[in-house]
Amino acid sequence: MKTIIILITAVIFSSGILSQNINGKLGIGGQFILRDTNNTFLTLTQSNGYLNLNRSLVLPNTTGSTIGVIYKGADRFLHNYGTDNLFLGINSGNFTMSGLGNTAIGNSALDNNTTGIFNTSLGVQSLTNNTTGDNNTSLGYQSLSGNLSGDNNVAIGHLTLSSNNSGLSNTGVGFRSLTANTTGDNNVAIGNNSGATITTGSNNIAIGNAANVPSGISNNQIRLGNTSVTYAGIQVAWTITSDSRLKSNIKNSDLGLGFINKLRPVSYTRLNDEKQNTEYGFISQEVDEVLKEVSPDKTGMISVDDEGTYSLRYNDLIAPMVKAIQELTAENDKLRNEHKDLELRFKKLEEKLNGYSVKEEN
Repeated sequence: MKTIIILITAVIFSSGILSQNINGKLGIGGQFILRDTNNTFLTLTQSNGYLNLNRSLVLPNTTGSTIGVIYKGADRFLHNYGTDNLFLGINSGNFTMSGLGNTAIGNSALDNNTTGIFNTSLGVQSLTNNTTGDNNTSLGYQSLSGNLSGDNNVAIGHLTLSSNNSGLSNTGVGFRSLTANTTGDNNVAIGNNSGATITTGSNNIAIGNAANVPSGISNNQIRLGNTSVTYAGIQVAWTITSDSRLKSNIKNSDLGLGFINKLRPVSYTRLNDEKQNTEYGFISQEVDEVLKEVSPDKTGMISVDDEGTYSLRYNDLIAPMVKAIQELTAENDKLRNEHKDLELRFKKLEEKLNGYSVKEEN
C-alpha cells in the first residue's frame, strides 16, 4: 500500500508566503494527507473514498448558486441564502427569495418561498409551495405543503394541513389532521384524521381520533371524540353562556305542552356500546318531524352533518318543558279557582235548601 504524504511547511519570507499547487493520482489503497509537523488536517483514502476533515469547514454566506453552497450531485443541499435563513435538504430553499428568518430541513422544503418570513419547516416537501406566508411551523411529510399565503399556522404530522392555501392561524396535530382545510381560519384539530372534513369553515375544534365537526364549511363548531365513543364525563356540570347581550330576537317560546305531548320518549341501546347499556331519550328524526308540525321557525335543535347523521341538542328541550309546566300550572290554577267557585255556589245552594226546609217545618 502506498501512502503519499505531503508536508506543507510555511516558509515565511520578508515579503510573503510560498504557495504550491499539487496535482497527482492515488494508487490502489493510496492516501492523500495534508498536515503540518504536528497536526493532520485532511485525509483522503482511495480505497473507500472517505474524506476526513480534522479542522473547521468555513463557507461564506450564500449569495447565489455558486457561492457558499454544498451540492449533492446537481442539486443544492446546504445553504443560507438571504438574511438569517438556513436550508438543508435536496433543493430546499432557493436563491431568489427575499424572505428572512426561515429554517427549512428536508427535500424541497420551502423551495418556492419568495417573501415569506420566520417560517420553520421540517420534513420532505413541508411548506414546499409557500410563497408569501409568514410565521408558519410545519413538521412532517408534506405538512402545510399546499400553503401559499397563509400565516401563523402550526402543522405537526404527516400531511397535516397539506391543502391549506390561505388559511390563517390553524393548528393541526396528528396524522392528516385538518388535511382538507383550504381557506378556513382559527381551526384546532388534535388527533389522527381529526378535523379532516373541514374545508372552508373557521373557528372549529375537533379533538380525538377521527373527530370531525358536523359540517366542513360551517363555523364555530366543537367535536370531542368520534362516533365510537360510548362515554363522556366531566367532574362538574357544564356552564352555558346565556347572557342577553349575546342574543337577539328574544321572544316567548312557542314550544310548550302541545310540543312536549307529541314527543315519543324511548329507550334504546347504541350499536357501538359493547356493554349494551339501556339509554333513554328521543329519536332525532321524530323530533324533527314534530318541530316541522308545530313550529314554523327554523331551530338549531336538530342538526344533520355532512354524512347525513342526525343529532339532537337536548339542552333545547328545557325551555319547552318549563313552558309546559307553566301551562299545566295555569290550567291547574284555573281548575282550582273553578272548583272554589263551584264549592261556594254549592254552599249557597245548600243554605237556600236548608232555609226552605226550616220554613216547611214551621
